[in-house]
This record gives sequence, structure tokens and C-alpha cells, in this order.
Amino acid sequence: QGLLNHGDSPYIRAVGFLYLRYVGDPRSLWGWFEQYVTDEEEFAPGCNGKKTTMGVFVCDLLLDQYYFDTLFPRIPVPVLRQITANLERMKLSVQPAGVTGTGGRHSSDDTARRPPSVKAALSVS
Repeated sequence: QGLLNHGDSPYIRAVGFLYLRYVGDPRSLWGWFEQYVTDEEEFAPGCNGKKTTMGVFVCDLLLDQYYFDTLFPRIPVPVLRQITANLERMKLSVQPAGVTGTGGRHSSDDTARRPPSVKAALSVS
């Protein structure tokens, strides 16, 4: 709780949220994150300098599978549905904003795309 409310830097708070997302029980994440999804403190979570609010960052942690190039532990579908319903009830977006570095993962760059099949990936032609 101390990291999430730390007053010195939003980056310390972000580390607290990341810690919870990586090691926390998915069923308890909403209880930890709920009061922060509308947090208006601004910071730049990536190296590109693009600013976002802590609330948008927290929502992305809940809604997205990736944090830059790392994969979060899976949130079970029923739990994710409940999180989504809670966000909708608060009239917040249920689509990731891409502030956790996922924008590059879904680009149309040929090197980022998955091969159509294992057979195609291993074929020599």
C-alpha cells in the first residue's frame, strides 16, 4: 500500500502497480487497483516521453497482456469480465490505451508478425 500512495514520484507508484500485476492474485487485483483507475497524476511510463495519467496506466495493466516486451500472468476470463464490467460501470474505456508499450507489439511490421504456422516457419524454400 505504501508504494501505491507514495508521494515522491509517480514512478515509485508505477512499480507498486507492476509488482501487484505480476505477483498478485488476479481475483484481488480490482480491490487494489479500483481507487486508482481515475487517478489524474501524469507521468511518462515509457522511454518515448509520451505522458499519460496513472489511471490510464493502471487500466492498461488490468486490460492488457503485455508490459512492453514482457508477458503478464493471465487473468482468468471470468475475473477479466468482472473488471471490464466495473470499468464500464465507471464509464471508463475497456480497451487498452497502449501506454504500457504494447503499441509496437501489434504493428504491421513484417518482423513482428507471427508465421502462419509452424510448418511454414520451418519450411525451406
